[in-house]
Amino acid sequence: HVPATLATRSRPGEGWMLMPDFKGRVLEGISVEQLSEGLRLLARMQIDSISRVAELLAVGFPDRRLERLAGELEMLLRDPVVLVGLLPEEIERLHRHRPRFEEMCARLAGYRVPQTLLHGDFQGGNLLVRDGNILIFDWTDGCIAHPFLDLITCISNRYPAFNEQEQAAIRDAYLAEWSEYESPERLREAAQLAWPLGALHQALSYRDIMATPSDATRWELAGAAGYFLKHALKAVEPQAGEAR
Repeated sequence: HVPATLATRSRPGEGWMLMPDFKGRVLEGISVEQLSEGLRLLARMQIDSISRVAELLAVGFPDRRLERLAGELEMLLRDPVVLVGLLPEEIERLHRHRPRFEEMCARLAGYRVPQTLLHGDFQGGNLLVRDGNILIFDWTDGCIAHPFLDLITCISNRYPAFNEQEQAAIRDAYLAEWSEYESPERLREAAQLAWPLGALHQALSYRDIMATPSDATRWELAGAAGYFLKHALKAVEPQAGEAR
């Protein structure tokens, strides 16, 4: 369910990977059923990776667990690259909510769902169907974090055709795979906490991505972190934003 790797080469400041051409139909116009199936598959991969977290960290997976996320929020919200596209009053509100975001990190860590593999950009554009099976690609943002943070990229307003009932069905299909860890009610509570934290995680990812491209390509990503910071605000200020 992931692309095969033919060869890798790693040296300080540089990494290369060679894969065969993997053909298939990309699911950019993904349906509720397809996205639900993809998320169930992702959940099984995440659960299978729980016992290998130490190994994954040792070979270089970024550590983006909740305690790290909480510890980086103050610096994140003072980074001018991250704040592109935000109004001054939005930036002020984010700073005001920072203690709340940190408290949400602690609360989410209190659930029995382990922190494990995270894809980092799970959405239809990174899924394809090949020989009847779903293949998940583009693991560039893979890391170790709370698994529910992957929900933000696949059930956000990138898919406006999904109404609230459909979004709930997609979420619940994913959460059902975690039933051995918490009750359905507590899993939904954890997913609700993970929504704004997933948005903050995305902002951190784009901050790191923006640190690597040349000036010639930086414009392509400008405002991406701010887009997700707006999502975080909407999640904690529902009266000020749109319902998700």
